[in-house]
Amino acid sequence: MTVLTNQVVYNSKGPKTGIVKTDFKVDIDQLFTLVDAEDRELFSGEIKPSEQVMDWSEEDWHSPIDFSTYQNEGDFRIGINLGGKQYYSHEFQLASNGLGKITIPAITNFFNHQRADSPEEMQADKQLLLYGSDIRVNLQGGW
Repeated sequence: MTVLTNQVVYNSKGPKTGIVKTDFKVDIDQLFTLVDAEDRELFSGEIKPSEQVMDWSEEDWHSPIDFSTYQNEGDFRIGINLGGKQYYSHEFQLASNGLGKITIPAITNFFNHQRADSPEEMQADKQLLLYGSDIRVNLQGGW
């Protein structure tokens, strides 16, 4: 049994869902809990009915969970008790505008490191031939 969540971050005010992946159909009245770093249960909800996605696997069952109504910030895990055994997701974060705060700097950093600014690239970019023409342009310092 695996509890799949977004391990990057969830926006605290946005939709928050996960998937419970099992090798059996989960009962409809099964509950999940949202726990904080001190294992305090802060929210609970019902696991939605299990479905099989044959394109993914013929053995696995997938049950959606939704904790969108919980909007406090912090570090959390999803807990599920199945067959007398407790299972947890990996830790994840809920933060105000969290997705943008984490992904925008990461994307900017990626593109910054992709800049064509080595001496060889700068020389090659001095006289680039524009596609479909005989015009050459200086495009030094681009990406």
